[in-house]
Amino acid sequence: MKSNYTKLNYWKIILVGVVFFGISVLNTMHDMTTMVILDQEFPHLSNTFKGFIMAIDNIFALFMLPLFGSMSDRCKSKWGKRKPFVFFGTLAACVVLMMFPVALGIPSLPLFITFICFFLIALGAYRSAGVSIVSDVTIKPLRSKANALINMMGAIAYVIGQLIVKVMFKDPVNGVRPIPLTYMYATYAAVAIIALIVYMIFVKEVKLTRERELLEDELKLEDDVIINDNKVVLSKDQRFSLILLLSSICLWTFGYNVITTYYPQYAKNILASVDGNFTIATTIAAVAGLVSYIPTGILSGKIGRRKTILLGYVIALTATISAIFVKNDVLMICIFVLIGVSQAMIVVNTLPMVVEYSNRNTIGQFTGFYYIATQLASTLTPLIGGIVFDVCKSMGVAGTDGLLALFPYASVFIFVSVIPMLFVKFGDSKKIA
Repeated sequence: MKSNYTKLNYWKIILVGVVFFGISVLNTMHDMTTMVILDQEFPHLSNTFKGFIMAIDNIFALFMLPLFGSMSDRCKSKWGKRKPFVFFGTLAACVVLMMFPVALGIPSLPLFITFICFFLIALGAYRSAGVSIVSDVTIKPLRSKANALINMMGAIAYVIGQLIVKVMFKDPVNGVRPIPLTYMYATYAAVAIIALIVYMIFVKEVKLTRERELLEDELKLEDDVIINDNKVVLSKDQRFSLILLLSSICLWTFGYNVITTYYPQYAKNILASVDGNFTIATTIAAVAGLVSYIPTGILSGKIGRRKTILLGYVIALTATISAIFVKNDVLMICIFVLIGVSQAMIVVNTLPMVVEYSNRNTIGQFTGFYYIATQLASTLTPLIGGIVFDVCKSMGVAGTDGLLALFPYASVFIFVSVIPMLFVKFGDSKKIA
């Protein structure tokens, strides 16, 4: 019995994961093109204002992801808990996306910003639901492996999103783009719609969720939390442990996200990288993470999620401290291989640990808690990091632009993130009885 039913069904997770794939493609579009388009179409904007527009995504996520995650937990439809949010959220996001070229064709900055906001609201309305479905259909001991596969699909979506940009995003020539932006936006929307169609046709959410619940009951994988009227009641120790876990995740994201935000500028100003060569290190990191996801899921099943995360922290800290002394492009690529591997070891296991505190009726809510921790850090660390670098610049330390403080800044937050994780007592992998 166990040999047949307690191994991860990879094909099932791939089908369920097409939602996350579609979200990741749309996110890649926003992250890679919006800032450049603002710079090209509205050149009078300050960097601060453009940075604020790019931060809207994280600001919305702070309250939308837990809200809609909790709403999807309570949804009772014939499609299941998550499908209505995924269906209407994807359609809304794609419809609004196709309004972008209208605003840019006028051109109207207020209208463009309005469409960006509606697009991000639509994404936020189904992001938690799209991620929660993976836990809905996977028994607890296998969630790290499932999350590894989902993150791998997200990495593939990121690569596809980059390819779309490379092929279809062309700078204006005499005010006219060789390929109109409408074609690029339509391609992104088409990929998301295709992912939605696959999900709606092949994923029978109600059936898969019920199968998971019955299997957990049969394997005696009871919830560690107290259930009162379908609500989770955490003990004092569990509540404290959850706070420590979320704090560690937040601190890690502070350290990691500041690297992804400022490294292109660091590579140009400190390493003297030319053209787009700075993307080599970040692309290598993405590939290293991609090939590490599945092995990381297997590793966490053997030594536990918490130990795997702590090992990832140690590798990341080794990399960022080493980067302080590296001023060579080739050596920096080696550093980013370690960063990519460590990121995989951490991200694969942190969400399953948080969801372990939930029960079958509150998975979306606790997924939202996870995103509060990551999005809060993603919102604040570019701002705080920028302030730190400006202060260093004004003091005449850390280089002419203060960016030599980048890796020390990241190292401090990664080191501090280890401390709360050492005292987390709940959320690790469950053993199958």
